[in-house]
Amino acid sequence: MSTVKEIYNWIDSIAPFAAAESWDNSGLLVETGEPEIDRVLLALDITGEVAREAQEISAQLIVAHHPVIFHPLRSLHPGQPAYWLVRYGINAICAHTNLDVAVGGVNDALARRLGLRCLEP
Repeated sequence: MSTVKEIYNWIDSIAPFAAAESWDNSGLLVETGEPEIDRVLLALDITGEVAREAQEISAQLIVAHHPVIFHPLRSLHPGQPAYWLVRYGINAICAHTNLDVAVGGVNDALARRLGLRCLEP
């Protein structure tokens, strides 16, 4: 078992959240206070369906690439994925541009797949 903080720190060690673009909203975006994490769901985007799937498999955390909360929330209602995360008690860590620019991250993986060489940050 791990804690949300331990998982956050592990992600931060390979894709520092401080490296995210200033306009991005990467990090721990939904924290429910769940002390122990024994099941994590990985996703590109957190949708209502993804939140329901996490609830069905008893995941306490979703780690996603795209931020579940990007623009400031003015209200919270059942049409929003963040609503379902709170309702189901599921934490969310989103690693977006910090994972894109990390050594060995998304951009490096795409460059390798495309056969690009002589890359610069």
